[in-house]
Amino acid sequence: MVANALRGNKKFLLIAGVLPLLLLLPVTGTALSPKQSSTRIVLDTPLEEVNSGDAVIFTGKLLNALDGTGIASIPININHKGMGKDYALATGTTDPNGYFSIQWIATPVDPLSSTVHIFASFDGNVEYKPSRTFEYNVNIVTKYSIDIRADKDFYYVSDKATFTVKIAGPTNNPFDPAEMHAFLDGMIVSMNRIGTGHYKYVSGELVSGIHNFSVKVKIPSPVSKFRSDFNSITSSGQIHVIKRPTTISASVNSEMYFINDEIKFDATLFDVVRGGYITDVNLTAYLTLPDQTERTITLSPIGNSYHTSYVVQETDSIGLWSGIVKFDGNYALQPSQASLKLIKVNDYRVKLGVTQQGNVTIINFTSHEDNGNEVYEVVLKLGDDVILSTRAPDEWSTAIDSTTDTIYFTTDTKPLKPGKALEFQVETAELLQSFTWEVRDIDSNVILAEKHPL
Repeated sequence: MVANALRGNKKFLLIAGVLPLLLLLPVTGTALSPKQSSTRIVLDTPLEEVNSGDAVIFTGKLLNALDGTGIASIPININHKGMGKDYALATGTTDPNGYFSIQWIATPVDPLSSTVHIFASFDGNVEYKPSRTFEYNVNIVTKYSIDIRADKDFYYVSDKATFTVKIAGPTNNPFDPAEMHAFLDGMIVSMNRIGTGHYKYVSGELVSGIHNFSVKVKIPSPVSKFRSDFNSITSSGQIHVIKRPTTISASVNSEMYFINDEIKFDATLFDVVRGGYITDVNLTAYLTLPDQTERTITLSPIGNSYHTSYVVQETDSIGLWSGIVKFDGNYALQPSQASLKLIKVNDYRVKLGVTQQGNVTIINFTSHEDNGNEVYEVVLKLGDDVILSTRAPDEWSTAIDSTTDTIYFTTDTKPLKPGKALEFQVETAELLQSFTWEVRDIDSNVILAEKHPL
């Protein structure tokens, strides 16, 4: 009996006879092919949706199914599972560790569907059996874009905004859509075509706030059984409109006042954006007195500025006054205010003290230490009283106008200085009932004038 036996990679004859003896003899001939090893492909889960024309990278690994080791230098296919037919999309090769990374430019395969059914496969070779992965659905989106640009980062009230719009297809080439609508704050507006796929809209004068501009276009459906099918895409943007800033410049005519003095206010309101003076709005001055009471004064426009005045009353508290000039703002302009320098208010500039001894009236003038004026002349108007005699301080002269019963006390060398006092006497035929007095500076300007009852 003779039979073939396989040992290693050589053939032997197995000879059997009546004797229990086996002989293994080598036989020359063609070597047998080794057995193919099973394989397994792992495909990392791809994106569910990609844009048409995008570069998509598929990654994974080819493994020896027996021991899980990676298999190097093996061609791997990325495929689409079609209706009754598979389509190879891209091919790559595994690295020394069995990993692969294969790029594919996303393009619809089926004219009736935008979905590609992706799987990876290995065709097999003499050493390894073929294998393939499960299928993954990848939806290809045909990308259209609407690019909206405004001509400024922000706007001021009454500005006009210019919007430019670009409609682009999958390759970013501009095109004119089948239908397009533009909206500003929900109201439809008309755009002007300035080139293929390019449009422009200029708004009217804007009011403050946030404004929304949007564009809606109809584009062809990327995959459709019917040529009349369209999809709509919309893009929108916001612009911010703010009120124009303003600044106030304000001043008063002095830093020191006395009872019955007039505080004069001057102010200007400036439009920072347009660069001009504003005179058609209301400005108000607010004074805060030491006793925390307030005085509110409205300024009136004259030319390019505002003016008003306030007479210090005897009931107003003395001391340091603070103040501001304020603009409350309106629909187009931001509010603003300016602080005034501290105002010092005293109870008197020149104080009068009067005593009578019979028909002699003794008049004492005291100048406040904050009085900025020196007194060079004192005028007493007595009315119908007959003047008998007068007495003045040293270096003061006296002149009497008998037609008006007026006495003039003057000096060139020894004026009444701030913080000092001077005494004058007047004798009349009858007891003096009242008089009017004035104090004047070196230029005969009236510093203060009052009527004094007795």
